[in-house]
Amino acid sequence: MDSRQETIKKIKNLLRFHRNGLTITDISQKLRLNRNSTAKYLEILLISGDVDLNTYGPAKVYTFSRKVPISAILKFSADIILLIDNEMRVLDANESALSILEMSREDLIGNLIEKVNSPLIARLAIPDVFKEIHTSGEVQREFAVTRQNEDRHYRVRLIPTIFDNREEGVTIIGEDITEQIRFEESLMISESRYRAIVQDQTDFICRWRPGGDITFINETLSRFGGISCSAIQEQSIFSFVSPEDHPLVKEKIAQLTPGNPTISSELRLRDRNGSYCWHLWSTRGIYDDTGTLVECQSVGRDISEVKQVEAALHKSEQLYRNILENIQDIYYRCDMDGKIVMISPSGPALMGYDSVEEIIGLNIAENFYLYPEDRKKFLETLYREQKVNDCEVTLKKRDGSPVYVSTNSQIFYDPSGNETYIEGFIRDITLRKRDEEALRESEQKFRSLVEQTFDAILILDLIGTILFANNAAARIVEAKDSAGLIGRNVMEFVAPECREEVIRDFVEVSKGHDSYLTYYHATSETGKKIYLECIGKVISYEGKPADLVSIRDITEQKKAEAVLRQSEENFRTVLENLPDLVLVHRNGIIIYVNPLMVRTLGIAP
Repeated sequence: MDSRQETIKKIKNLLRFHRNGLTITDISQKLRLNRNSTAKYLEILLISGDVDLNTYGPAKVYTFSRKVPISAILKFSADIILLIDNEMRVLDANESALSILEMSREDLIGNLIEKVNSPLIARLAIPDVFKEIHTSGEVQREFAVTRQNEDRHYRVRLIPTIFDNREEGVTIIGEDITEQIRFEESLMISESRYRAIVQDQTDFICRWRPGGDITFINETLSRFGGISCSAIQEQSIFSFVSPEDHPLVKEKIAQLTPGNPTISSELRLRDRNGSYCWHLWSTRGIYDDTGTLVECQSVGRDISEVKQVEAALHKSEQLYRNILENIQDIYYRCDMDGKIVMISPSGPALMGYDSVEEIIGLNIAENFYLYPEDRKKFLETLYREQKVNDCEVTLKKRDGSPVYVSTNSQIFYDPSGNETYIEGFIRDITLRKRDEEALRESEQKFRSLVEQTFDAILILDLIGTILFANNAAARIVEAKDSAGLIGRNVMEFVAPECREEVIRDFVEVSKGHDSYLTYYHATSETGKKIYLECIGKVISYEGKPADLVSIRDITEQKKAEAVLRQSEENFRTVLENLPDLVLVHRNGIIIYVNPLMVRTLGIAP
């Protein structure tokens, strides 16, 4: 990290621990910095949204910003998004918001939010909620509204926001949870059906009395908590909920009414090992005929990972930038002329520059494309498709050496539909390209070796279909070429008397046996009888089990062995019929005597 970045980091850390703020003089004294330099650093942080400026008479007091910047807001995933300025006028809305509000963009943008005629907006209680947001930060609401004669349930979050022009406002993010609510309601149809269904649910299900006594849990929750379903009776839910969340549970119970019988809450629940994990619980109150709450049913799921993601998304712009600075992929943004306006610190490291500042302002096509004409092809695809995914490009480093990258990029437009900038991520795939090239060379060497061997090489599936054959295989069976063998069944060449044995070998291979050695009689394409020695081995071929067979033609060897056996038999016949005594020994050890010698000596044969 350079000295400038280190100084900026020190200023932010100092402001983080002085929530009431510090003046330029305070900061320069505490960090022993030049006052003018301190003012310049604070101006940079003010522009980036990392700090807020409050003026008290002639004094300027800087505080650490707790607002969520628009760069972070855009990463939320939601069904409804509305951007509201501090005058409560609508700045922008996504398509889902326009559809739910049943308004066109022209009729909505620029109007006061409190005057938007919509049941959903009316339930937000604007402008009262604005005061709450600026006092306590993010606000969440959950309610039901009637649209097109149908009750729809929504979970809405209102988040204080800093926009790109540094003006403050609020972002409304809404999620339609109707299907989730309906699913929960369907579980209440009957107790018998309920118990038959819930035991197979992956979600946690619990029923309990208003005082906290548990009456039922399903098997999933039983396994999580390490206690049997039968032993749970009369135990309190508070014994499993984190003590820190007890007040929240009691508060949520108090909010249940016959008219609003459903609440959602995020709680920490103790698992069987004593650790606390975050869960999202949807609780429905069950009332008797007099409107008295008699029981509650809660459906929960583990949201530990979701909470981690939400925590990351809710951190300040500093955390956002820290993540950006530490990812290996390169984030970049350029204007429509191709000039770099933003790049992550991993960019200079890959491209051979010393700092981000050296890259800002450089033209992508002129300074980074090894072949500038490739930039035109990239832009043609981008304009046609509006985005590109896994597009391979050859860039050049500062010293001119090539670097192979893959990019995911897209065009961003302003509210008027004008192109504003191109941004995306770049991944270094140089090693992958080298590995691919090495793999191709290896495959070529392997294929060359296989094609030059004297032995036939076959790869068969488990029913004998030929998937691969080398030239030696075609030569042995007198086929025109190896390509003509692909797709044929090896049984076409096996002699009928050997086919059962071949089938047994295939069965052994299918059972996972590693290898085998066997001999078969076969017939070539021209009808010539051949005798083969086969060594088989189980392999994986294109993701499936297969039989790799090395085959050697031992027909001539077998003929030679037959001639030798016949010669030995003829020689033995001559010796046995000689009128002379015959004794054959090797190194004094008798290895043969003819019948006349046996009779003469009177010894056993």
